[in-house]
Amino acid sequence: MAPRVSWIATLVTALVAAAAFGLDVVAASARGPIIGVFAHPVSKHGEYIAASYVKWIEMGGGRVVPIPYNAPKEYLQEMLPQLNGLLFPGGAATVNDRAEYLYKLAIDLNDNGTYFPVWGTCLGFEWLVQLTTGDLGSLDSGLDANNITLPLNFTDAALSSRLFGGASKELYQWLAEKPITMNNHEQGIGVERFPTFSKLTEFYTVLSTNYDRKGFHFVSAFEAKKYPIYAVQFHPEKVSFEYGEYPDGTPYEVVDHSSEAITSGQYFANFFINEARKNDLKFKDPKVQQKSLIYNYQTSTFTAPGFVESYLFKHDSKNNFWRIE
Repeated sequence: MAPRVSWIATLVTALVAAAAFGLDVVAASARGPIIGVFAHPVSKHGEYIAASYVKWIEMGGGRVVPIPYNAPKEYLQEMLPQLNGLLFPGGAATVNDRAEYLYKLAIDLNDNGTYFPVWGTCLGFEWLVQLTTGDLGSLDSGLDANNITLPLNFTDAALSSRLFGGASKELYQWLAEKPITMNNHEQGIGVERFPTFSKLTEFYTVLSTNYDRKGFHFVSAFEAKKYPIYAVQFHPEKVSFEYGEYPDGTPYEVVDHSSEAITSGQYFANFFINEARKNDLKFKDPKVQQKSLIYNYQTSTFTAPGFVESYLFKHDSKNNFWRIE
């Protein structure tokens, strides 16, 4: 009898070990990609990231590491290859040499065989235009596209694109017919101006366009031809997470929160995070990862906000940028 008990015990031990090993493998493969989100200065004393961008990444299954606007290049060079993707958010900041450095690092990663996606939203879209052309004056200004929701005018290339090719027929139709993409910008690049820059036409494929209130025709979405770089002039993160109101209850922005709009925001989040799953980059040290994630910071809430919640980061006096030590 004893030998049989021993045999059963051995079998149970082996099965438990195998199950534990299997769970470990599944957990590792399913671990959420980590996206670097570039912060913007809010004053000379600190920077911010709108929490809606963080939530948008999380709704796609990703996690966030905030990247300081003026971080030393040595820090950026060390950090970016430990992330799975990069997001340039909307806002009002001027594109700086750190953003340019990150853009070039992302290009280099892809050129060297690592599939590394970059996403630009609104100002991030505009930055990618400027970074690709190498010309800060490449944008059109004076657009009347603040606080307006629009349907997309898809180009012939959209349906076969990476960005929109995976959308359901229903979602594609919603985006084309319903005003569910929220625009909030005074700059952009016109449909007529875009092809005057050979660096843009060689690098990107235009996927959608829109008209502002004055009838100006601008590019609203593109993707790189040979790189996993994507940009939209509208705000997919706002539809699910920005509900700001004035004290009298009037919405701060005309964001469409319909199920169709939220489905579109979810689609873009899923798309970007799935792109980030295509590389196996990870932090060298789990402790550094844990200290770098945005979970270490609290959000701030404002009355009648441009953003319902924001992460505010105070500059470190010694390094002039913030990080968890």
